[in-house]
Amino acid sequence: QSGFAGSFIPFAPTRAARESAHDPRPSIAERYESRAAYLAQIEQAATTLATQRLLLPTDVPALVKQAATRWDHLTQSR
Repeated sequence: QSGFAGSFIPFAPTRAARESAHDPRPSIAERYESRAAYLAQIEQAATTLATQRLLLPTDVPALVKQAATRWDHLTQSR
């Protein structure tokens, strides 16, 4: 059994935070122009999976809502 199952290391919220932590991965702000743009990409990907019958269409809104909550948590000022 793994203690890390389902875990992840989030991207830094900003470039400054990324550089301060010496994280070579682009920050959230460097990856996405806005929260709306991020959520649009999530919705598009989920809709594609639903079209391919790999995800139920009724699950798409819940996934977008979960992504919005994650965005808010990871980008809030600390």
